[in-house]
Amino acid sequence: MNKKLKSMLYTLLYATIYFVMQLAVSIKIYSFVIFMELVIHGEKLTGDFYQIFDYLIEKMTVLVVPIVIISAIASIAFSYGIFSITNKKPLKSIKGNKFSLKYSIYGVIMVLPIIGLSNLIVDVVLYFSPQSYNTYADTIISMMENTSTFWLLLGVGIIAPIAEEIIFRGFIQNKLLSSFPVWLAIVIQAVFFGLIHGNLVQMSYAFVIGLIFGLLVYKSNSIYPAIILHVLNNSIAIFSDMLMDNILYYILPVIAVIMTIILAVTKKEMLFTKEI
Repeated sequence: MNKKLKSMLYTLLYATIYFVMQLAVSIKIYSFVIFMELVIHGEKLTGDFYQIFDYLIEKMTVLVVPIVIISAIASIAFSYGIFSITNKKPLKSIKGNKFSLKYSIYGVIMVLPIIGLSNLIVDVVLYFSPQSYNTYADTIISMMENTSTFWLLLGVGIIAPIAEEIIFRGFIQNKLLSSFPVWLAIVIQAVFFGLIHGNLVQMSYAFVIGLIFGLLVYKSNSIYPAIILHVLNNSIAIFSDMLMDNILYYILPVIAVIMTIILAVTKKEMLFTKEI
């Protein structure tokens, strides 16, 4: 089989595992919830259809973050099992055997500009495609409603980012780098990373930050700087409505551009060389 085709098939496999795990866990848990509501509170599920529907939706939205946690862990387990079949040293292959302090610090520095950049992309996408707002808003609301800050931070802020980095910048990017030029491998994994987010708004900024995360992993030769950056990005985003949201929207994109120019001029080794 052609090596490039084989790498693309593996990429599709890992992305599919991530998507299918979310779908399978969702169906399993939601089916159980509906069944238990019928058994225990069957008397409440009579009358107007819309009232019954709203009642069940309210019960299920509480479980969005637990589903994220369970599906993320399951995705890593399945993907790691498949990856280890073709890789004798899986941890080394996904750049998990080395911690880069320098690039981890870069990751911490980059987090606020990246949040600003993401917000800017959201504004641009919504300007050109205002109809995409409802799908985007429904996704965010279902994630935030009836969920404690602790569970949001644990699931969306920590576990999901770790899983996504291991799968997309670990398993997928590693396979692509074995067959494609560096720039194309990073672009392809970013495309798949964007697609699994499911709506136009999230796909747009996920693609862009996927490029940044992929480049960071390649340059640092370590997956940990991207994990740190991704965890900080998601965790801070959870509080973005409470913490100087207007500043995040309008000031940080400018900071991102300025920092990129400064790094390009003074830290060329970060942008153009790979850490050994």
